[in-house]
Amino acid sequence: MRVTVLLIMLMCAGVPALAVDRYHDLLNGKHSHLTAGIFSLTGSYRLQPHWAIRTTWNRIITNYNMDTDVILGGIGYRF
Repeated sequence: MRVTVLLIMLMCAGVPALAVDRYHDLLNGKHSHLTAGIFSLTGSYRLQPHWAIRTTWNRIITNYNMDTDVILGGIGYRF
């Protein structure tokens, strides 16, 4: 019996997901620009030849104080 352990860590680069918002504050007359981007890191561990678990960490990066971390996890069947 041969046991193979496969752990995959993946960081990809591609077309960045960016959100840009411009607004005008009517109370004080100022213009503002808000920008946000996303960075993701994922890892997978194969339990058996067809079953795997995966975790993904997403970091939303902003130019204001609303940075956010989102961690997702799940079980997958590979066929």
